[in-house]
Amino acid sequence: MKRPAAVRRWRAFPLRVQLAALAVAMVLLALALSAVATNVVLEHSLVDRADRELVSQGRGFTDRPPPRRAVPDREALPSRFFVQRFDADGTAVGPQVDPRLRQHDYPDLPDPSEDDVTFGEPFTVPAEDGSPSWRVVFFEGAGGDAVAVAVDLSEVTATLERLRWIELAITVAVLAAVAAVSSWLVARSLRPLRRVERTAEAIAGGDLTARVPEVADPRTEVGALASSLNAMLGHIEDAVEAREREAERAGEEARRAEESERRMRRFVADASHELRTPLTSIRGFAELYAQGAATDEATADRFMARIRQEADRMGVLVEDLLLLARLDQERPLRHDPVDLRALSRDAVDDARAVQPERTVVEPSAGPPVVVEGDEARLRQVIANLVGNALVHTPPEAELRVDVRAEGDEGVLTVSDDGPGLDEVSAAHVFERFYRADDARSRQDGGSGLGLAIVSALVTGHGGRVSLDTAPGEGATFTVRIPLAR
Repeated sequence: MKRPAAVRRWRAFPLRVQLAALAVAMVLLALALSAVATNVVLEHSLVDRADRELVSQGRGFTDRPPPRRAVPDREALPSRFFVQRFDADGTAVGPQVDPRLRQHDYPDLPDPSEDDVTFGEPFTVPAEDGSPSWRVVFFEGAGGDAVAVAVDLSEVTATLERLRWIELAITVAVLAAVAAVSSWLVARSLRPLRRVERTAEAIAGGDLTARVPEVADPRTEVGALASSLNAMLGHIEDAVEAREREAERAGEEARRAEESERRMRRFVADASHELRTPLTSIRGFAELYAQGAATDEATADRFMARIRQEADRMGVLVEDLLLLARLDQERPLRHDPVDLRALSRDAVDDARAVQPERTVVEPSAGPPVVVEGDEARLRQVIANLVGNALVHTPPEAELRVDVRAEGDEGVLTVSDDGPGLDEVSAAHVFERFYRADDARSRQDGGSGLGLAIVSALVTGHGGRVSLDTAPGEGATFTVRIPLAR
């Protein structure tokens, strides 16, 4: 239903203007009702007093004989009264009146014989010019005549007029004061709502942490509104944060999926490239053997040894590739208490057994450094680091393995006195199939995946691995894994 235009215009005003206007309107209505009531009561009071005075004076006139002249001396008759006698047949006898009155100011008296005239009951009559300014009462005189006594109501009218002007002045002053005070009170009361408005604007601008200040008692309407809004804003912020977290999680999963796919494509490409070399060698020696190139037993044995060597190398490569594939799929590892110090000593013993001529320093004595992880995989981490050092350092270089606890982490270091790596090689050393010394790595049967496996296994244990190296200064690999709780 469409609202009237006046209502729409009223609704267009600000709330503070509406409230102040309503306060002024209510006070105006109260003052108007009070003024009307005061005027009515005062008018009745003044008229009643005039009636009593009129009746009192009128009874005195009825006891007097008819006057000999039309107008008495001023002292003989109060100036406010008008007396008119009527003889028995209703003929008016000259009035007794203040000589200052003009004739058209005389009251327009009815005939005493009319039905609506009640003797002894005052009533109002107009002057002869039509203005209602006289109060009159009829009395029965001696000998059947009648006397009409009237009193001028101009003083009553003047009093009421003065009262109305006074009431008007008071009304204007009161309304001005009410308008000022109500505007101030409304503005003060609506101040918290303006803070709510500013908070809403801040939220609309994207600041979901904005809250309505607790400027009012929560037991008041504005205070309750502020508390409710803050609670609602808290829920909205939590919901938005949850949605953002969900979006971030979805984005992270998408990035991980994309990264996994990228790694898989690279994995397949690198694996194809790495497998091509041993397969080519095996096929070449097999074809030579089939073509009768092995003319003697020694040549045939050499061909078979090379085929076996390339097959072993391919087997190691396939095993490493399968391990990396499982790690890429983020298959869960075991989480058992594992002593890194004990594993490191075993790795040192294995290195000494493989290359007894090498100097390999075992970890210093100390308490167990227990981490939470998969023992077999952690053995592989240490073995790969030690094996990498044995392969890429000269025989005279010293190899050191150390284990310690730092804070809430177990720290394993494998360092050597070898030639070290330049900055470019150090940046790629944990990448798959990367070889700083390609010829030497292939000669020693390396797959180029040892350090990549170390990085993947350490990451799978919630740790991290780093390399500190420089040309001519050796290399130090540091593995950090959280301690067991």
